[in-house]
Amino acid sequence: MSCKTCNNSKHLNHKINLKKKLTLPCNKPNMYGIKNVNVTIDILGSKVISTPLNEIVKKENLNLAKERLLIAGWICIKIYYYSSYNSGCINNAFFKMPFNTYIPLNKSASCCKDKFSINSCVKNVCVTLCNCRTFEQKFTLFLEAKKIGSISPIPPKPDPDPPIPPDPDPDPPVPPLIEKLPNAIIINNNNFLEIAKVEFNSTNKILLITSKNLIADSSLGSDSYFSLVLRDNTGTIKISSSIISNRTANDFANILNNIPFEYGDILELNYLITSRFLITNFPVRNENYVPTQNKELYIITPNGFIPYIEPDPEPETLIKKLPNSIIINSDSNKEVSKIEFNISDKTFIVTSEEEIPDASKANSAYFVLSLNDFVTSSPKASSFIMADEISKKFKNDLTDVAFEFFDTLQLNSLTPENIKITNFPEPNETYTLKDKLELITITPNGLTSFNPTTLPPPVPTSDNLPNTIIIQSKIDSTIAPLVVIIFNIVDKKLSVAYTDNIADSTLTPAYNYFSLKLKDSTNENIKVTSTIVSNKNAENFANTLNDESFDFNDILELEYSDPSTIVITNYPNEKEVYTPINNKEFYRIDSKGLVSYIPNITPSL
Repeated sequence: MSCKTCNNSKHLNHKINLKKKLTLPCNKPNMYGIKNVNVTIDILGSKVISTPLNEIVKKENLNLAKERLLIAGWICIKIYYYSSYNSGCINNAFFKMPFNTYIPLNKSASCCKDKFSINSCVKNVCVTLCNCRTFEQKFTLFLEAKKIGSISPIPPKPDPDPPIPPDPDPDPPVPPLIEKLPNAIIINNNNFLEIAKVEFNSTNKILLITSKNLIADSSLGSDSYFSLVLRDNTGTIKISSSIISNRTANDFANILNNIPFEYGDILELNYLITSRFLITNFPVRNENYVPTQNKELYIITPNGFIPYIEPDPEPETLIKKLPNSIIINSDSNKEVSKIEFNISDKTFIVTSEEEIPDASKANSAYFVLSLNDFVTSSPKASSFIMADEISKKFKNDLTDVAFEFFDTLQLNSLTPENIKITNFPEPNETYTLKDKLELITITPNGLTSFNPTTLPPPVPTSDNLPNTIIIQSKIDSTIAPLVVIIFNIVDKKLSVAYTDNIADSTLTPAYNYFSLKLKDSTNENIKVTSTIVSNKNAENFANTLNDESFDFNDILELEYSDPSTIVITNYPNEKEVYTPINNKEFYRIDSKGLVSYIPNITPSL
């Protein structure tokens, strides 16, 4: 401290150099930078007093005195600083410290009569940050005492440890301490300046996104500079956002900030230029990772990121097809289009080639296909190929069109010799159409020539079990429909339709071609039974079983002379077609479909 007394008897000047270390109150967040400091002086009062001239006089208690002006007051300091927990947030802290000092007076000063007014001024303020909780304050305090002539009341001496008055400008409540995962994703621009950061609030399990309002890389135009996709643990996308190269990350931050996540969620990170990105504390703490792939995936865990490897995609389901294909060739014998039959979904598979069928026959229909319903014979779908056009429209019209077994294909061709059917009428044979109009029947075993005497079986509906039992006949070594059995689950009755075909015209003498027994759930009591004889049609068989009642858990016993003539749809799984492998098989009627049943066999004594 240094003092100076001016020559003017009415004005006394005094200078004090102060240096003080201050610590933030415990309820204030840490600081990493100081924005501003305000220092004000609050004078409580002043008083003229007599003091001993030196220590010897003081010890001897002699009545020798020198007049001095005692000044008491408060030093008020308000600091504004940037808090560590959020770099964009400004906090403040308030400090109030007592002080007193003396100013020497002239000999003529009277401790009883003289009164002074005090003015203060603060200059040369300097603040140094010591650590995140402490700073050092330096400044110079100037005091001016002006004699005004009347007696001043005795100023109160400041309490050596007075209570700190309340802050006149208190901060808002400090938010609770936020815990974060150790990993952060830092996005830099082409100058390697941070443009955005992705952090993970582990206290509330939300994303924390900050943007520095800097452009990523304007030279890359509107390319996606970085994208983040948040998926749940099943891989389903919850939210995603990206940073465009010639823009700031503000939109990216607005979309993702405060979005909740769960442990086990998957992060998909896509980088345009991997060298401009960092993942902190990865793969271990105190290490920074620079991505090596343009796309990387991580699982969010309570301890941070762990790499995630996408499972290999499931192999494509093998499509089951009929053995036959219908091939439409051009007049130069090049393939124009091909029709295949997906029996898993019972839909057409149609391909188209960039081939004109016959340019010389402009405006003529080169090939027409109609799919006719096997119950009503009405068209379900149709399309055509023009002679001077490629078959793209034909493909678009018929691809994925659904058919049912025993539906009829009506084939109209301008030049039949250019239309082929593979594996028809026998395997490894290719059939060339002979007539401009030919009819083909779709069966579970392949395409067959249309038999106009057949009575179409009923169509399964949602009121029926998904399984249909189709019994086929043998007519001159070809397969044709004989009986269809459907299970109506609304009325719990059998629905049986038959054709006029003979079961087997190829063998004599007659034999039991197919038999069905409907038993109760114990497999001991027969409710109804019927048999198809080989040299007859199935009329008696159908009349016996049609409208017969069944219950769930009843047992079906089916016995076949030739298992290859039997088809069960949607068995053992949906969209599968089953041909038995044994001459006798058992099934339990379940509310969701037929289920394989193994009967209990009582051993003989």
